Amino acid sequence: MIRKIILESRKLNNFRDSALGFGEFCEIHPRQARDSEAQGVTVLRVPSLSREEQQASGLLRNARGVKPLWKIATKWLILFCLLLYQPLTAAENEDVNKYLEIIKKEPGNFQAYNKAGLAYAQKGDQEEAEKYFKNSIIVNNNYYEGYFNLGLLYYQQKNFNKAIENFKRCYSINMKNVGLYVVFINTSLKLNKITRAKEYFNKGYKLFKETDHRLLNCGGVIELLCRNYKKARTFFSKALELKDNNKIKNNLAIVEYKLGNKKKAKEILKSIGKSLDIMSENYKLIK
Repeated sequence: MIRKIILESRKLNNFRDSALGFGEFCEIHPRQARDSEAQGVTVLRVPSLSREEQQASGLLRNARGVKPLWKIATKWLILFCLLLYQPLTAAENEDVNKYLEIIKKEPGNFQAYNKAGLAYAQKGDQEEAEKYFKNSIIVNNNYYEGYFNLGLLYYQQKNFNKAIENFKRCYSINMKNVGLYVVFINTSLKLNKITRAKEYFNKGYKLFKETDHRLLNCGGVIELLCRNYKKARTFFSKALELKDNNKIKNNLAIVEYKLGNKKKAKEILKSIGKSLDIMSENYKLIK
């Protein structure tokens, strides 16, 4: 019956529900490699998932090797877990012309180039945004904000290697910015570099301890990926003490589920409500 519903979802181009269904089906029937391969193909067709190619290729490898698929189900749930650093926070209705006028009068004003880049990014013109961010660091090659915003732009474009290059340059200029560690960790996870993400987390944690919910959430996600569920629960719980956040609650619910506390996981997800799709999707899996 489950399989029939999944296949019907695929026919209707409801690939997200289909992929989630395959994840659940594979956890119940881990030896059926054909279904794992079908899930890999399905995931490749879900455009809103940022790690779809890595996830699909991993599923296909596991399908062909007929390995236990509960590990894949864990990684599948974690696709919804990452609390990403919010990119390019320009003020609303920023007037790019104002900064272009400043640049004409003051061609050495690297901050104006950066502001113009933010304004273009807000308008959705990533090509022009990249150009002006680059100009800001050409004028001043020690300008932290220019490298940081350029890195975030590359992150948005899923050019994670270029993003890391710019974040490293930021690190050489100012290593005492908690947001930098958050984007370092998230970008490393996007590249499936869990060890490197953990290194950045340890450096950030040494500096900032338990003062930033985003950093603590990142620590929880890393431990969740490493299947250290009790450590993950500790990080998520401490993050929630600092900020009441639905995405972190969702992560905590998944940890409770993996620890066998299904009732508690359901209670957490119910407290969130239906405000985000990922919550309702995870609730469907857990109930």
